[in-house]
Amino acid sequence: MRKVSSQIFSRKNFNSLMNEVFVEKAETLRKFLQKARGQGNPVDLQSCFFNFTFDSIMRIFFGEESNTAVGMPNKYGKAFDAAQNNMRKHAIDSIASYIFFSTFLPWPFGGRCGGLARRIWDIFSPRHRTMKAATWVLDQEAKRLVQKCRDDPKLKERRDLLALFIQANFSTDFVKQMVLHLIIAGRDTTACLLSWMFYELTQNQDTQAKLHSEIMQKLPPDTPLNLKSLSASELPYLNGVIYETLRLWPPVPFDGKMAFEDDVVPGGWKVPAMAKVAYCPYNMGRDAKRYPEPEVFRPERWIPFTAPPQHEFPVFQAGPRICLGMDMALFEAKTAAVELLRHCRFEVVPGQTITHGDKVTMDIKSNGKEEFNVYVKSWEA
Repeated sequence: MRKVSSQIFSRKNFNSLMNEVFVEKAETLRKFLQKARGQGNPVDLQSCFFNFTFDSIMRIFFGEESNTAVGMPNKYGKAFDAAQNNMRKHAIDSIASYIFFSTFLPWPFGGRCGGLARRIWDIFSPRHRTMKAATWVLDQEAKRLVQKCRDDPKLKERRDLLALFIQANFSTDFVKQMVLHLIIAGRDTTACLLSWMFYELTQNQDTQAKLHSEIMQKLPPDTPLNLKSLSASELPYLNGVIYETLRLWPPVPFDGKMAFEDDVVPGGWKVPAMAKVAYCPYNMGRDAKRYPEPEVFRPERWIPFTAPPQHEFPVFQAGPRICLGMDMALFEAKTAAVELLRHCRFEVVPGQTITHGDKVTMDIKSNGKEEFNVYVKSWEA
């Protein structure tokens, strides 16, 4: 699966398919935000970024057109959000009950995994039922995407990842599961990066102005965006803003691995087979010994840019399983940032209490809701 997936992350695709899609979807989002600016209405910028990354991923990975950024509903996207939100809330609601079932009830009513009592609890939970209904929609939509691709007479000419999997003769069930995995990997993570990046820009207006100045000097409106023009050497301050955001707000703040065989990690600690080891990029990025004044948002830390060692900055994992989509995510985030900031300035709506969410990926919560509300302004104002 990894070998097949790697084919789409070629330089040829970066300079053609990805470049084309990211620029098109970023322009669509910018026009939507300019319309809100003209009306003087606040917008939930986080929702906009989730729509932007979803629309981009649907085209690049699955060859499917999606326009959620302009309010057109997408059946898969709606079901995905419903499944994820209800799964998390049901899990939180059920912790005490599951512990009780597992500890105090005999098998088959309780015991390991909660037994029949847990199943009954799930059946009568409205959130669990909503989650199951949403996952059924996800399965049906994934099946439709796979079948549509299989039936395409131009299958061999397609450039999307789904076509690569089908041409590699993976089973329909396997490819359906990959649709879900790739939405999780390619949509939420980059959307969270963009959300926290623009949060920091609204909190640090001098930084936003400095970034706007760099963009206008190097890539003013109507200047084509591509992999080279968005590189760290061409836009060092933008690159610094993105890496500083990743340091403070890694999209996956906590992660765990399992050893399949006995091992020894650096430092001499022995890890027995099947042991789980967790690490926390969120804490690592706030280590005062490595990053002086770690709570301060300072893009200059990354200028001149030297890529940080993977295991010291594991935002994209590290080693042989490092994220295949790392360069794609950075390219996508940079494209969106440049397109928006050369036209729009952003101010946070007052009165919001901002915290990070409790999903696997770290989104923004404002006053307890999964949103981040801003006013879109012009630079001349």
